[in-house]
Amino acid sequence: MSSPANDPTDRSERQAKIQAAAPRQSKAKPILAVVIGLLALAAIIAAIVLGTRKDDGGASASDRPKGAVSDTGGIMLNATDPGEGVPTLDVYEDFQCPFCGHFHDSLGATTDKLAADGKAKVVIHLKTFLDDNLPGEHSLTAANAAACASDVSPEAFAKVHDGIFQARPEKEGDPWPDMTFSDVATKAGITGEAKTTFDKCVADKKYRGYLGRVEEHSTKNDGVRGTPTYRIDGNEVDLNPYVDPATRLPRKDAPQMLVKAVEDATKK
Repeated sequence: MSSPANDPTDRSERQAKIQAAAPRQSKAKPILAVVIGLLALAAIIAAIVLGTRKDDGGASASDRPKGAVSDTGGIMLNATDPGEGVPTLDVYEDFQCPFCGHFHDSLGATTDKLAADGKAKVVIHLKTFLDDNLPGEHSLTAANAAACASDVSPEAFAKVHDGIFQARPEKEGDPWPDMTFSDVATKAGITGEAKTTFDKCVADKKYRGYLGRVEEHSTKNDGVRGTPTYRIDGNEVDLNPYVDPATRLPRKDAPQMLVKAVEDATKK
């Protein structure tokens, strides 16, 4: 007769008790492993996305010149925001655009004064779309230089902005002469450490990313299809009456016409 220790029935019972007492494998462990894996994958994707944004011309979503009204908006010409009750004059222009140059020759001093006197909040939107149709990145280079000047002060931005237009090449598509932006900055009173920073900003095209966002936003969101475009409180100014039919250039009284349009908007 077999002893109890060797009884097959007894052994089966003891094995069942051992298995029952053994710690059970938690079903949560495989689920937890999946969650951890997904979190790790999400972290990797986020790092890639952030890295891509930072590689956009060296610009992140918050990398914009000091005078910019937003990450996708233009640069304010005023030293300080004039506040509510003052019309906003938005000017969309590309430095390579011939008519932008002509209108700036006619209205530039007026927009500067409207901003300086606080009679309008003047916002300059530096577009660069002509680089898509012309060789080089001349629109971007010029717009970037103006944006770099905005880091110095609103006054420096206004002077460099004006100086770039005044020094524009005669032929659309030609580059600005070497040292133009540096010379314009010096004439605008940018010197010393600020000048060194400005020159590096120009050389690095620091605001490539910002200007790309301005171009995209002004086209897709603001609906700007051509330059120059002037808007007062969002309403587009019809520039046809500002043009002399004989010369196809802005009329001599174009500045007075713009001032009146701003005054009319102020009364509304």
